[in-house]
Parts: sequence; structure tokens; C-alpha cells
Amino acid sequence: MLSTSDLVPIVNHSPVLSSFLGGKFTHRWTGPEWGEGALILDPNRDKGVGARKWADVALVTDVTGSRRIRPLAEHVKQGVELGVIQYPEAKAQPLLESETFWHNVGVVMDQFGHPRVMMMLSGHGHPTRTFAAAKAQGFHTAVLPRGNRPVDYATRWAPVLDAVWGTAWNPIPK
Repeated sequence: MLSTSDLVPIVNHSPVLSSFLGGKFTHRWTGPEWGEGALILDPNRDKGVGARKWADVALVTDVTGSRRIRPLAEHVKQGVELGVIQYPEAKAQPLLESETFWHNVGVVMDQFGHPRVMMMLSGHGHPTRTFAAAKAQGFHTAVLPRGNRPVDYATRWAPVLDAVWGTAWNPIPK
């Protein structure tokens, strides 16, 4: 999960939309809605998603014009309809360190009756800042540990975590 510059939570793997991990979103529709108008090369294709507003990101697609980026709200709605609990994975993006962003995610989760849950890998960005912002908005936080347990686990990590998934940091101090 990432954020647009106007703090709309979206479902995508990389903030660089034109990259392989970002989905090769190199084109855009020229109409007012996705799938409307002409398909053109996106002039902002190498601009990070965090520097683009949702109204702009909502129109991007791949070279075929058949793929789109979904806002978290659509993803959560579909999951609830299918009976699936989802743990959105926060990516390493400074905008996700904002309590306002997590407030917006919470509104989405509450709208569809989904629990406020999130997860993040330990080795990317500033996870403790992201966990703290999410925790302040009432989220259950879980880390997927990578590498050795941080030496400051008890003072910086434990206060903002509800769960450690995996065994890389075992034993977890109480």
C-alpha cells in the first residue's frame, strides 16, 4: 500500500509506477475517467506516486490500456464481500509516516466493517515511524522481520507493535 500526494491510500507495489515492481504503468487515459478518451504515453510516468494526486494516478494504465491502480477502498470492499481479512502492507514511503494518512486508511476500513490492521517489512524505510502513526489511529500493527532483531527493539519497536510474524527475531523479549 502506498499514498498519493493527497494521502489517498492505493494498492500498488512500488512508488515508481513505470518500473517493473510498479506495474509498468507508462500510459494514461485522456478522458475524465479511467478508460475514457485516448490512450497516450504518460508524461509523468517517472514521477513517484507520492508526488501525484489521486485524480492523476487514477487515469494511469499500462501500454495495453487494460490495467489500473485501485484505491484501497475498492480492494477492501471486495475483500469484505469475499469474506477475506486483509492486512495492507505499508511500503517504505515517507507519506505513510503521517497520522493523517492512517486516519484515511481507517475511514476506509471502518466504511466496510473491516478491522484496522496493517503490516510492514522491518528492513525498508522507517518502520517504527509508520507503525507509530498507524498505532495512533487505532491499527493492529504487525512486522515481518528481516535480518537480526534491532538492538533498540524494546524501546523503539515493542511500543508500536502488536505482533511479530516469523521467527527471525526469536526469542522476542517480553
